[in-house]
Amino acid sequence: GLARKSVEYNHLSPYIVIHEADWNHLSPLFSAGSFDRVVVNPPYFSPGAGKQSLTPAARLARHEQPGTLQGLADSAARLLRNGGVFCLCHRPERLADVVVALRSARLEPKRLRPVQQRASDAPWLMLWEARKNGRPGLSVLSPLVLKNPDGTPSQDYQSLFRVPDRQF
Repeated sequence: GLARKSVEYNHLSPYIVIHEADWNHLSPLFSAGSFDRVVVNPPYFSPGAGKQSLTPAARLARHEQPGTLQGLADSAARLLRNGGVFCLCHRPERLADVVVALRSARLEPKRLRPVQQRASDAPWLMLWEARKNGRPGLSVLSPLVLKNPDGTPSQDYQSLFRVPDRQF
């Protein structure tokens, strides 16, 4: 899929392994507590919310069906070792839903970073980091601004894609 292509394009294959699977059926594939980190870009819309996509593939990508945000959080918690990190991106309008789902799965929200197209825009995405069985305490980070006022890529955006300079 797209995640695998992105990893290959950015020469990150030695560092990142992509697993594509239905989060409702992970038990036979992975044992409990077998991951240090789980990263997910889930469907953003609850069933019946948002504009309904015309194609089945688009509906599956955009709407929680057959899974739910709570099911995703529960699956991530099962996969993570104690203290493991869960990262996901989600829409600002689902902020309360994300907090409820994370906490009920024993994934304590630790860091939250809004993402904005331009500094003058409202956030359109939220980047979450939660820790399995972590202590309470959420840090809200400064927004990640993707574009300068003139539409060129921001310094933040450019720094995310300087792969050769990264240390792992």
